[in-house]
Amino acid sequence: MRIQSKFRHIDSEKIIIKVSIWDKDTHLGSAHGQASSVEEAEDRAIERVLRQLSNLANCDISQNPDNTKVKGILTNGLGSNIEAKTSKILDNSQNLHVQDKIENYEHNDPDDWSSELALIDNELSRIGWQKNDESLLLDRLLGIDRRSKITEYKDIKLVLTNLKSFNYGDNPANVNLIVTKEFLIEQGNKIMQNNNISNSYGKKLLIDKFNYSNRMELNHQQLQEFNSLLSNLSNKDI
Repeated sequence: MRIQSKFRHIDSEKIIIKVSIWDKDTHLGSAHGQASSVEEAEDRAIERVLRQLSNLANCDISQNPDNTKVKGILTNGLGSNIEAKTSKILDNSQNLHVQDKIENYEHNDPDDWSSELALIDNELSRIGWQKNDESLLLDRLLGIDRRSKITEYKDIKLVLTNLKSFNYGDNPANVNLIVTKEFLIEQGNKIMQNNNISNSYGKKLLIDKFNYSNRMELNHQQLQEFNSLLSNLSNKDI
């Protein structure tokens, strides 16, 4: 059994994630979850798809012969009762390594970003910011000083999401930034790669400082603190 998650929507107010459950090449079911954080949206989607599978396991297959194969997998592979079916699938979900989950997020990124760039210009005008204000935001959010240095579509969307949350006259130096756990984890991955920090050392640091074995268990503030620790490591510390 494997669980695959992918983003369907993200903005300043909500995140929508689609979760699909597979048995080898057989798709067992899918559901969407909506929340203000990645993990909560994913949890809701998993809960919904598990309910679907529980209902399917107990349904009259004669009403929908197309479900014969899926019901057979549920019945033969996961036991005879609903609790066993759902708990085994959920255990598999919880045991997934956080990096496996992140790598399974599928992004259908467009080649043309012109509409998003135009929206960014509109938002900058709405809140009364100039180029230097934009540069300050980009530095705080992505560690770059110019929009031309953005190379990934998700970063364009992140900038736009943040700009939409600001009001006219806000100071870019102290506005509250919107970041997801996924973004902070990817940021940490980049810091580790740039500083030649091994995964084993990063995990050791995570356990020593926070007593957790994977970063998905940290809250936003702890993730930011962990990334700061990674950035401040010198070669003699590793």
